[in-house]
Amino acid sequence: MKGKVLGLMGVVMAMAILAGCVGPVQSGSGMSTTVINASPEKVWNYLCNLDWTQISPMIKEETNKQGNVCTIGSSEDQVQSALGKSVKLHLVVTDIIVNQRLELKYDGDAFGTTTYTLLPEGKGTRLTVIMQINGKLPPGVTYDALKGEIQKQNDQTMAKIKANIEK
Repeated sequence: MKGKVLGLMGVVMAMAILAGCVGPVQSGSGMSTTVINASPEKVWNYLCNLDWTQISPMIKEETNKQGNVCTIGSSEDQVQSALGKSVKLHLVVTDIIVNQRLELKYDGDAFGTTTYTLLPEGKGTRLTVIMQINGKLPPGVTYDALKGEIQKQNDQTMAKIKANIEK
């Protein structure tokens, strides 16, 4: 169960497929959101207990998990893949408001933050992820192409989360 929440955050972090990269530092942000027909508590519990390597096509490996799931200071290392490139990241949970907000900072081959918010909406919950990434892009990879691929895979992951919770 340790490190499961870090997995979804890692989905958006793969935008930093930067190992061995050259070129100017790029900075950007992205957002994905969905309304889930469940309470914030149910969505939070699902996120905290999810096997992220099974739901996210980007997360290839999770190692060195430290701390409890959904607690400040939890950390892990991940290997992620997008557009045929791999990246190594160290993820740390830096802020939590149970059932409302989770923030992660990451470094390694890239650096930035990812924030998840859970807000009541009607009889459901709006789950939103906002990411800020910084780093150098690999040769031959444009920022727009990488951002588009990450956004597509992140949206697919959010759709899987929604479908699994609403079963």
